[in-house]
Amino acid sequence: MPSEVPISLPDSLRAQFAALDRALWRTETTHAVAGGVAALAASFALLFLCDRVGDTPKALRTALLLAGVAGAAWFAVRWCRSWVWQRRYLRALSNVVQHGHRRLGDRLLGIVELAEEKQRPQNMSLALCRAAIRQVSADAAKFDFLEVVNSRPARFASIALASVLVPVVLAFAVAPAAGWNALQRWAAPVAGIPRYTFIALENVPAQLVVPHGEPFELVA
Repeated sequence: MPSEVPISLPDSLRAQFAALDRALWRTETTHAVAGGVAALAASFALLFLCDRVGDTPKALRTALLLAGVAGAAWFAVRWCRSWVWQRRYLRALSNVVQHGHRRLGDRLLGIVELAEEKQRPQNMSLALCRAAIRQVSADAAKFDFLEVVNSRPARFASIALASVLVPVVLAFAVAPAAGWNALQRWAAPVAGIPRYTFIALENVPAQLVVPHGEPFELVA
């Protein structure tokens, strides 16, 4: 090949990297969304249970809300760090492959640097660079890059979300008034929203004349 032709990775290898990138995006997005929603749902569920025992103080309601928001923010920051602030490119993807296939990952990282003119060693033969890239690309075609994707965090987060969200949905289905009341008290912890109880008094007299300082009965 003429020396003027720029060195680049084969399309087949780039397709493998692209498939790995999409798989990482799916698993890490699932992990972030499921984990963040689970943290918020768990915070609300705790307040719902506390309100059934007694009138939850404003300080505890605020602490539960902040804990849920902090948990969701932790998952969001982790996702943004990998997909917004420090977006993975070929070199980072090679490091991911290295976790599952160490020797192949080292070689992939080497040819990625060879394909980048700024990272390529000076006075290195372009023919040797192209030969090395072809050889490693051919060896990489025998591996499935998707095997290195760790789906366990996403699976655990999904299980946690289901274990928290199902009781919350059931609580709303059985007692929607109590659920909406707890949701309002959770979203506005310092507001003076009264707690919903399952006790309702009927036939209470509007006015009752009783002797001062003596016991009396109230029929309802």
